[in-house]
Amino acid sequence: MTPYLDVTVDSSFDALVNQFPQWGIDSIDILIGNAGIATSEHPHENVLDANLEEMFSVFNTNVVGNMRLLRTFTPFLQKSHLKLAVIMSSRMGSIGDVTDRGEAVVYRISKAALNMMSVLYALDPAVKDNGVKVLIVHPGWVKTDMGIAGGQPAKIDIDQSTNSIIDMIEKVCVSQLRQFKGKSDGKESGDKSGEDIVGSIRFSTNIQEIEKRANFNEVVSHLDSDNFVFANYDGRILQW
Repeated sequence: MTPYLDVTVDSSFDALVNQFPQWGIDSIDILIGNAGIATSEHPHENVLDANLEEMFSVFNTNVVGNMRLLRTFTPFLQKSHLKLAVIMSSRMGSIGDVTDRGEAVVYRISKAALNMMSVLYALDPAVKDNGVKVLIVHPGWVKTDMGIAGGQPAKIDIDQSTNSIIDMIEKVCVSQLRQFKGKSDGKESGDKSGEDIVGSIRFSTNIQEIEKRANFNEVVSHLDSDNFVFANYDGRILQW
């Protein structure tokens, strides 16, 4: 069976989780919430003329869909060593960063709501006290169908965005593994040592090279102190 998930349908989550035992899945190291849509008129819509029926659909995917994702898979995150939830949001959801005219309102409102939901999730004792980190990411203005909709001049290629996000996730994961190794003193989860777990994760390069990625140091620092952060794809910290 090919894994399938529709984040707008509750039963889709149940059907997927029911397949986990046969796939040998009992934990999730990195959970990525990447579902996101916009209205048919995006970005040329404002508060006075936005299609409210489409707004419900956008919210069901962008906000409620990611909430379903987190609620379903948090128990699997809690059992892992990396314990990282990554939420693809947008700088367009930043209230403090609103400087232009009020267009793309449905998408922007949904991303503002997604940011709030993600922070409240991170602060939940069942999440924070279990060591789960929440990385909320703006992927940049990317040359996707949504990014160029309505003739918009998107600025960066998909590969540039995704490669940088992967680099950032790896940097955070190495930090998580180092902390786990230190706290466990080499012993946790059955007969696996901390060193075994560090060595079992497949990264794009060696850990020493990943640790040199200084542009993501502030992201790691925020996650260490607050367990959540809103970051640009290149590691810059964004305002809420």
